[in-house]
Amino acid sequence: VRGRVALGGEELGPGDAARITGARGLAAVAVDGPAELLVWELAG
Repeated sequence: VRGRVALGGEELGPGDAARITGARGLAAVAVDGPAELLVWELAG
């Protein structure tokens, strides 16, 4: 994460990571200005 992101009721900051499994309808929202996050999916 670069900047600040609210994700599922938690706030992530610079360098933070989150592991998400089985979530539906989850939204990531920038907090206090611009933010970037990287998302990838592992197929299995």
